[in-house]
Amino acid sequence: MKQKDKPWPEYPPALKERVIIQRGLQFYFSCVMCRELGWKKDCKGKDDCGQYLYAKITEHCKKWECIKNGSANTVGISRN
Repeated sequence: MKQKDKPWPEYPPALKERVIIQRGLQFYFSCVMCRELGWKKDCKGKDDCGQYLYAKITEHCKKWECIKNGSANTVGISRN
């Protein structure tokens, strides 16, 4: 397989993982979860789905990391 035939160009490992995840989210994701989580209102459509969803999941993970580290109040998260 030639470089140009690959579904994504060669990237550094972390960036390659990000690109693969974004494309997977974009092509295989259902909008139901975004609707349930209240994320759908800011969605710009299917062309930006993977990047948007990756950003929302990243934000979610950062919030959980703060909760885990005991600094939930700094990001406006209730522990209840």
